[in-house]
Order: sequence, then structure tokens, then C-alpha cells
Amino acid sequence: MPRTKEQFAEMREKTKELITRASMKLFAENSYHGTSITQIAKEAGISKGLIYNYFDKKEEIVEVIIKEAFGEFEKMFAEQMKMEDPFEALGLIIESSFKMVKSQTEFYKLFIMISLQKDLQEITMRIMTDFYGNVYSYFEELFKRIGVENYVLEARIFGATFDGVFLNYSFFSQEFPIDDIKNYLLKKYDVYKK
Repeated sequence: MPRTKEQFAEMREKTKELITRASMKLFAENSYHGTSITQIAKEAGISKGLIYNYFDKKEEIVEVIIKEAFGEFEKMFAEQMKMEDPFEALGLIIESSFKMVKSQTEFYKLFIMISLQKDLQEITMRIMTDFYGNVYSYFEELFKRIGVENYVLEARIFGATFDGVFLNYSFFSQEFPIDDIKNYLLKKYDVYKK
């Protein structure tokens, strides 16, 4: 029985995911430059030629990995922003962000290493500029709804706090008190409640 368009689309998506997962694992283990397309194909259990049906070059794989991960964050923030109670939304953003970083440590470590690679900085900067543009808008709106006087600055501090926490946890997860920091932030933003 011939496959339907939907089945082909699903197969393509699964193969693409197989390639990106294998790439992420190898990039984390061997570095971006220390990983070849041949190694990715072997890790994914597919032919090297099949990878080129999906990606023209290794940089495209990196771009997809980063876009997908930050896309999940952005989608999560957009959903939480729809909540009527801004304090509830803020608490949920803190809780879910910390949960996500704990479950995606390998990705954040990889992202930090990749973003420091000179030849990949254009890709990472483009993605991050889009991401932060949208996310800071969400945070500004949230702090404005809460009634923070300088909501633009508070949004920047809030975002930078997450960056610092994620960076530290990615490299020092055993010693880093991530749950204490999450609880501190939840308590800190409670003071704005009237």
C-alpha cells in the first residue's frame, strides 16, 4: 500500500529529529568542529547522503537545533502571557523556565559553546536577537501589568537573571543551588502584590 503525504511528512520529520538529536549528542561530546557529517550519520544510523537530503551543511543542523529549543521557550512564554493574573503568569514563567533548564542542560551547555565559536556567531546572534526581542516584549508587558514603575529595566534584569542562572547551572549543576534561586525569585516578585 503506498504511503500518504502525511506519512511521508511524518517520516521526514522523524528522520530530521534523528539527525538533530545525534548531532546534538556528538557536538556536546566532541565539539562542533570535532564532529563530522560521517560521524553524525553513523550515530543516527543512516547514510551520509540521507543527511544531505535534509541539510546542505553542518551549520544548518546547528541552526535548527537552536531555533527549535528557543522556539519552545518562546511558545511557553507566549502561552503564559495569556493568563489573566500577571502574578500567576510570572510564577509559572519562573517555575517552567527552571524546570526546562534542568531537563535541557545538555542543550544549554552546547549552546554556550557554539555561541562562542566565531564562525557560528552570526547564526546564534540572529536567533538570539529575534528570541530576545520577543521575550523582552513579553516580560515588559508582564511587569507593566504588575505595576512595576520601570518595567522595561525590570524585564532586562529578569531576563539577564535567567541567563546567568542557566549559564551557571549548565556548567556547575552539582554545586549550583538552582532550587534555592528559583524560590528566591518567586519570593522576590511576591513583594509587588498589593
